[in-house]
Amino acid sequence: MNKLIGTMIRKYRLEKNYSQEGLCKGVCAVSYLSKIEQGSVEASPEILQGLLHRLGESFDDDPSFLEPAGQIMEEGWQQVFCQGDCPRAEAFIQANRSRLLHGPYLLDALLLEKNSQKNLPKLRELVHCMQPRQYTIFLLLEGRYEEAVQCDPCGFVLLQAGSNQCTKGEYAAALRLLERAWQQSAEEANLRLMILAKTMLGNTYSELQDWQQMDRCYQAALRMLEEVNQPWTEEYISSIHYNVGATLLERQQYAQGWQQLSQCTRQDGLHCHKMAVAAEALGRTAEALDWIERGMKYCEESSYDFCLRQRLELVRFRLEHPDYLQSDAYESMLMDCFYTLQRKGLQGHARFELVWLIRFLQHRRRYKELAELLLQFSSIDSPMTV
Repeated sequence: MNKLIGTMIRKYRLEKNYSQEGLCKGVCAVSYLSKIEQGSVEASPEILQGLLHRLGESFDDDPSFLEPAGQIMEEGWQQVFCQGDCPRAEAFIQANRSRLLHGPYLLDALLLEKNSQKNLPKLRELVHCMQPRQYTIFLLLEGRYEEAVQCDPCGFVLLQAGSNQCTKGEYAAALRLLERAWQQSAEEANLRLMILAKTMLGNTYSELQDWQQMDRCYQAALRMLEEVNQPWTEEYISSIHYNVGATLLERQQYAQGWQQLSQCTRQDGLHCHKMAVAAEALGRTAEALDWIERGMKYCEESSYDFCLRQRLELVRFRLEHPDYLQSDAYESMLMDCFYTLQRKGLQGHARFELVWLIRFLQHRRRYKELAELLLQFSSIDSPMTV
């Protein structure tokens, strides 16, 4: 608290070009202001309000607001580390953002509000004021997963780190972290994180094309979900259907993939893309085009960039141009999409597009490029390297 308010006073002072002497004149001694800004003294409310008033700023110390705010923030922190989100705290922050950003719960609001990555520039200025759990979430937002694990190797943090490694295509590291996440979540008696860890292990084995281990993990997650009667279980079951369906499409088992994907209740751009791909392969052209149009509506809404628009346009191009393998325009679109996914570190998504790239290179008899491509993907981590 002392560090936070001292940091904010110093920030406001510098922004408004006040010297220490000019700001504290008639309020306190320069040496005392220096200690306030360093967070080494607990100044009286009268001195703090005098400094803030001169700066044209405020710091909310109304107990009738701060007491319930503190309870909601604490509940939010408990939920984040137990389930990854905190809907009640997010709604409270949205409704009271201005007051929270001018009070002792400034850091909590910046870290717990929805889409908190946008707050990183402000948060970097306040790192020295953070408590351990705040700093852990800050590290996750920064993408510094290894440091976050060192800071707090709890089930939630291990799960985030493992999921990130899977997304990057570092599958051996992902398996190690996700197994730790599973074990730690079991020790914490956190069934929700246990289910998520098993699901992510299934996703990772899917990327490694270890279908037996993938199925084992998904079945374990589904068995746990059968024992739970919570509003979120349907979303998790739907996620497993999506992952199994996407895997079946990669294996070119389109009818089975369509069946799995049709059981999904999730509605997002990636699901629409997979449905369009399955419909295309099954000759259901009108349905494929409809799924493309649905998917396009999500392109602007998604906070994640999976080259969704490009991937949907590729499906549309194939549907509208039966001779697409002869088209230089198709080659340009396909290559750009595939290598953009790779540059972004989205190896699993790049792998999904691999079958069309292979078909294209085979048709054009560009066997050297094809061999190099297959060699690259055959060198990706396998379970044997764990």
